[in-house]
Amino acid sequence: MADLVEWYDTLADGYDELYAAEQSSKYDAAMRAVSSLRFEVAVDAGCGTGLFLERLRVICDLVLGVDVSHGMLAKARVRCRDSIVSLVRADCSALPLRDCVADCVFAISLLKPGAVMTKQLGEMSRVIQEQGIIVGTMFREGGEKPVLVEKALESDAKWWNLSVREVLFLARRAML
Repeated sequence: MADLVEWYDTLADGYDELYAAEQSSKYDAAMRAVSSLRFEVAVDAGCGTGLFLERLRVICDLVLGVDVSHGMLAKARVRCRDSIVSLVRADCSALPLRDCVADCVFAISLLKPGAVMTKQLGEMSRVIQEQGIIVGTMFREGGEKPVLVEKALESDAKWWNLSVREVLFLARRAML
């Protein structure tokens, strides 16, 4: 984990220049996926430099950006000086939030199949309200569509292909 944090802290200054265009297309797709929905509380898990937080302010009453990197959060803090945006430094595998606090969690460019993704999805499912939604992207391994392994998510998730290596999904929290 320390290596990952150090890598993103180092990358923070040039992140937008390197990845803003690619990320923007993913944010556009996520916004289309939620269509005309409005959220009271949304979490942007892995918010990075806050590029998506700017868009979420339009459809949310309160937005919480979560990232493990000090450097990324410093950039997000400069970008998002709005009172409806709050930032917290945390690992998305252990979100420091109460159960059922948000009606939506966004996870763009965060999830990669494996044990860490299973933990992250479990945490996202825990913090969203009943019938809340998770909108995220997942990297494909071997070109296959990933499987949502978190049992607290509805099995009828919607999927969109973003590229040969990444998909977008929208899943509802199951009635537990």
